Amino acid sequence: MRPSHLISVVGALDFQRDRGDLIRDIPAEKWPQLLGLTDAAQLTLPLAIRRRDCLPPEIQSRVDRNLARNAERALETRRLYRSIEQEFRWRGVEFIVLKGMTHFPSFCDDLSHRPQFDIDVYCPQESIHVAAEAMAGLGYETVGSGHKATADHLP
Repeated sequence: MRPSHLISVVGALDFQRDRGDLIRDIPAEKWPQLLGLTDAAQLTLPLAIRRRDCLPPEIQSRVDRNLARNAERALETRRLYRSIEQEFRWRGVEFIVLKGMTHFPSFCDDLSHRPQFDIDVYCPQESIHVAAEAMAGLGYETVGSGHKATADHLP
């Protein structure tokens, strides 16, 4: 695989014009390694959404699976968020959600297209210990021993 193939993928994602021609001629045997790079760069889902029709059939199947798994993960993330929100509200925890879902609809057209692997929540310092208790009640635990809530972040 040539480094220019990844550059072609990035160019094909042009929002202003159709640049699918940049990737149509990439040989099918180059795509598995190229998808390793697009996965690492979080470009596979945008590629699947915007330029699926320019991909070889076996690669279309692969990116379709990526989209389906991401949609499932998005549903699970929303379910988890609702349980956290419910627990925080019940305990009177002040909080706001950061990043991720909050970028909808400005960042993406469909939440199932946005990769999300965690839920980032900000709590004022006076709420952090109650928030930690609430999260523990939901089965979450802090990472590593010896970490303290020094401000607004528990790992």
